[in-house]
Amino acid sequence: FVLLPLRAACWPVPVPLVGATCAGATAYILNCSSESWIRSGPLADFLWRIDSVFPWTSLFPTPIRVGYLSLMGSLAVLLGGFWFQRLMLRLLLSYRGWLTEGRKASFKTKVWGALLKYLVMRKAKHGTYDFQHALPRLSVPPLESTLEKYMETMQPLLSPEEFAELGRNKDTFLKTDGRRLQLLLHGKSYYSNNYVSDWWLKYAYHRSRSSILISSNCYGVGHYQLIPTSDQSARAAFLVRMYCEAHQLIDREQWTPMTINGIVPLCMEQAAPPPRGGPAKFYGGGFQRDRRIFSRLECAHFGSKS
Repeated sequence: FVLLPLRAACWPVPVPLVGATCAGATAYILNCSSESWIRSGPLADFLWRIDSVFPWTSLFPTPIRVGYLSLMGSLAVLLGGFWFQRLMLRLLLSYRGWLTEGRKASFKTKVWGALLKYLVMRKAKHGTYDFQHALPRLSVPPLESTLEKYMETMQPLLSPEEFAELGRNKDTFLKTDGRRLQLLLHGKSYYSNNYVSDWWLKYAYHRSRSSILISSNCYGVGHYQLIPTSDQSARAAFLVRMYCEAHQLIDREQWTPMTINGIVPLCMEQAAPPPRGGPAKFYGGGFQRDRRIFSRLECAHFGSKS
């Protein structure tokens, strides 16, 4: 679990290869002459000035200082390259023309799909959250469009008098609080990849007091067609084992991320740890490091605090 954040930062290059590259670059720089461009150029001078700010660095011999500065400098260059690659991938995934073209794709969409397939998805196996930092953020729709769709949704459910009253309330909201709330929502969307998901989990999902069995998507399927046994205990044990294995795959980030046609990656936040808000109580040993939404095995009681 300690290496998972480092693995995410170094994606798509494996961590051992990044370490070997940094070590090789450090050894090369140490063997270079002190008059060479790599040890006396602008970048080397910049790193040396930063290192000289700290008073204790003057206690180290020059080769030691050159060594750790070379290591940190090479790592910073590699991480910058990885960040730039994720930025380019985010720009690629921001293209939405393929959603409305149907079966006959345009030349632009074909080029876009080829770039994703052969430059990004060429790797045989990806980690669960490899694409999370490259996915484009959820855009905020115009306020007028949201209100119009809301009115269309509510019209079959209301009487003409109620619908007329709702229309007046809509106009009042649009002239008063609507613009201010829309501006705040735009602000939230810039520091959050999805401005809806955290509110949905905290208020609409975790704080609901309805019966989970009939009001939520809580279910388990052992076998689709073949039923190996009618023993309920054996089938329950099989389900528990499969839940444990799924939980372990998600914890190790080995669950294959979902994609559309093997090209467009989808968000895997539904497998992320849930927020700790709300009066939820967890019982049992189980997995104490975190509790994943996808395969929670603890018995959760969302009742009173007594």
